[in-house]
Amino acid sequence: MNFQQLRQQHPDLPFSEQLRLYSDEEWQKIIHHRFVNELGEGTLANQVLSNYLIQDYTFVDSLTRLVCTAIADAPTMEIRHVLANFLTAITSDENTYFIRSFEALGVSESLYLSPKLNDVSLEFQQALSDGSTKGYAYAITTLFVAEWSYHTWAIRLRGKRPRHFYHKEWIALHDNIEFNAFVDWVRKQVDQFASQSEQEQNALAEQFKRLCRLEYQFFDAAYQ
Repeated sequence: MNFQQLRQQHPDLPFSEQLRLYSDEEWQKIIHHRFVNELGEGTLANQVLSNYLIQDYTFVDSLTRLVCTAIADAPTMEIRHVLANFLTAITSDENTYFIRSFEALGVSESLYLSPKLNDVSLEFQQALSDGSTKGYAYAITTLFVAEWSYHTWAIRLRGKRPRHFYHKEWIALHDNIEFNAFVDWVRKQVDQFASQSEQEQNALAEQFKRLCRLEYQFFDAAYQ
């Protein structure tokens, strides 16, 4: 079933939900991944988390570039202001979490500042780069996949109290008042893209699916 056929079958769903439903198989693999389950239970092996964080830290720069592109292409100053606040968060609080976690896990500075990227990370970086070159809707949809999927699994882990801060705080970073409000805001932005042409909608749907696949493959790669 292509994306337009799915939209015809579910005309009352918001555009964001239509995107998610189009990629439901990939989406479920993210939300219920072994990595997520072990993170919540506090049983995620230090080596697995280290592998994950080393690769993920390289995306701070790519994500920053993506958000900067969205700010530049945003249609209003109000939108730029919201995105600028998010940019501040990912370059401060989240960055601090990485540095503290690397220290606690015994990861040397040379490892996380100059890592060898695995194949999934390389493809992921290309997907983010692509998201920075095709206008506001494409950039926001690219950003939306990561933020909404992480927010969704973090909500699923509410009530979990893993012992180590590097488990507990990674969950909390993706389920708190400020982040929750931002995800809701981005989702409303994405819902407005239902007014785009069918060709543009299809491109957004394929980018959404591509990034969902990369998200669960990124978790997979941490175990290799």
